[in-house]
Amino acid sequence: DFDDADRLINRNSIITLDGALPPLDRLADVGLLIDVHDDIVAVEEPFPGTPLFQELSVFDFYADKPVRLTAAYVEVTDRPARALFYLPAIGLLLIIIMLQNRRRIAASSVV
Repeated sequence: DFDDADRLINRNSIITLDGALPPLDRLADVGLLIDVHDDIVAVEEPFPGTPLFQELSVFDFYADKPVRLTAAYVEVTDRPARALFYLPAIGLLLIIIMLQNRRRIAASSVV
């Protein structure tokens, strides 16, 4: 933070990247320049006019502590729908109901 160097700011951003470019070029295209040292991913100040320039203007990129990227979540668009995974469970439940129904009918005819 510019005003308080000891205060840490967390920020979440949704970024849409072009899938045709190499990964580092995709990030540079939206203004996110990264520098990887050991296990720390430091973010450099975005250039004016890039999509993230205004959003990341609250960070002090020239302080002693670097601005770090701690997590990245990627939305996978080519996977099947979540509801598809319920079909095997429903099928198993129907098989159990049919088997128990036959057992109930056989038990009631014996009495």
